[in-house]
Amino acid sequence: MDEGTHLALVAKLNDPARRSQRDSAVKHLLSGIAVCGVCGGRVRVQKNRGSLAYLCVDGFHVSRNEDDTDEYVTEVILTRLERPDAADLTADSSKNPDREDALAEAQEKRARLDGFYDAAAAGELTPQALARIEARLLPEIEAAEQRARTTWTSRLVGEVAGPGVRDWWETKATLAQKREVISTMATVRILPTTRGARSFRPESIAVDWS
Repeated sequence: MDEGTHLALVAKLNDPARRSQRDSAVKHLLSGIAVCGVCGGRVRVQKNRGSLAYLCVDGFHVSRNEDDTDEYVTEVILTRLERPDAADLTADSSKNPDREDALAEAQEKRARLDGFYDAAAAGELTPQALARIEARLLPEIEAAEQRARTTWTSRLVGEVAGPGVRDWWETKATLAQKREVISTMATVRILPTTRGARSFRPESIAVDWS
């Protein structure tokens, strides 16, 4: 694909008239939060053996069923937030007054990148064009997420921690709020398992507290 065609295709995919509210939202709980436990690289969600899975992008080192991974990580996070010392998870937003703007920027750019991944999967974008888009957007996403990091928690974590957190998570929390809680509290690493293993193994997911 020549440069002119590439730019025209990028302009088409970024046309606001083509995008919808669905396109502007991050769709997966751990996209941008989970990393490959082998290379430390990114994971993205795509179908593997007929089911959606978190898959290592850079080296295809790991693949783990999305539903099983989400369920396990959610349980680990909620168990931590229900502990008696959960009140100690107090935010200090004054240390990072621009955090909300940085989080919004990271989410918007990651949603755009997810849209390009979808376009590539549908054959609307070549691997070469996708690689150039990744080379531009990924550093911007990582920079925004770095600016968003606080010392340990966010104000949201401090507000929801305690015995009522499970009910809040199941009935009130938005996907964006759940992602904020998880990304603030921990890094999720997807570890390799025995070749050919079909059943989910909790020990294949590491939740490293921030």
